[in-house]
Amino acid sequence: MSPAASSLATGDFESAAGSLRARRGKTVAFAPLFDSYTMLKVNESVELRFRAREALSGIPIRPQDISFSLRHAANGRSRELPVKAVRRGVFEIAFTPEWPGQYQVNVSIRGALPGSIPAVQLGVLGLANSPESAAAFETPGARSRRA
Repeated sequence: MSPAASSLATGDFESAAGSLRARRGKTVAFAPLFDSYTMLKVNESVELRFRAREALSGIPIRPQDISFSLRHAANGRSRELPVKAVRRGVFEIAFTPEWPGQYQVNVSIRGALPGSIPAVQLGVLGLANSPESAAAFETPGARSRRA
């Protein structure tokens, strides 16, 4: 094989390996640092913390490489949330739910494939005296103890 052909073959291999890395993306370990089953309340501000690291090396994700967005209900509009780096690899977002229902916190990390990090689901109850709150706990056909 001529040196030019050898160089071309090596270049093709390196190019193929580079595109394979680009397609696979970065493997990330991402986790909420709170009980995601806790029900939040309308109009009560919360600060939620998350840990994000590269899965294989354990290297913390840098603040400039992570962003968070919030969506109310499955088809609601998504909005970006400000992110605060608490310490290396630990991030905090703050928000005040305006409506009862389900919210999704989505995270994007530079280098990770889109959709490879599952959204964190949050439940929000209405105010204690609101019809939304009562409806959330009402069981059809059940009677109140006060009756």
